[in-house]
Amino acid sequence: MPQNRNHQFLCINLDRYQFGIEVGKVNEIICPKGSTEPGRGALSSENRLCNEAADFKIVRLDELLLQRREISAPEERLVVVEYEGDKIGLVVDAAREILRVSDEQITPVGHDSRDLNADFLEAEIVEEDKVIYIISMERLLQEIKVG
Repeated sequence: MPQNRNHQFLCINLDRYQFGIEVGKVNEIICPKGSTEPGRGALSSENRLCNEAADFKIVRLDELLLQRREISAPEERLVVVEYEGDKIGLVVDAAREILRVSDEQITPVGHDSRDLNADFLEAEIVEEDKVIYIISMERLLQEIKVG
């Protein structure tokens, strides 16, 4: 009989949606100082975080997953992931919690995801009053790297 595996996801918010990123893919979470608008605060005009501690590309997840740009949230964070040796900062509205789930709690993406770019969604977790969409980091990061 196959063993039931446990998974851990960092829960992030974009607009009214919640998404999960595999904890093992996350290097760090940064609270940028100043605005995350290009050319102001911590970001350069090329959408890079540039300071004495780091220099890496910044990508707004709302543009990829929601296919629109949302107004910056006051709790906005950079979730830093690494792909093919490069660090990439993913701008999210908030990073909330670590969710621990078993295989049986993870299901295929449902029809309620029609407002989302399903190309980057791997699965979903349905809890009592919320749905957490699991991001396919491999597909997302390949798109970012190519784009």
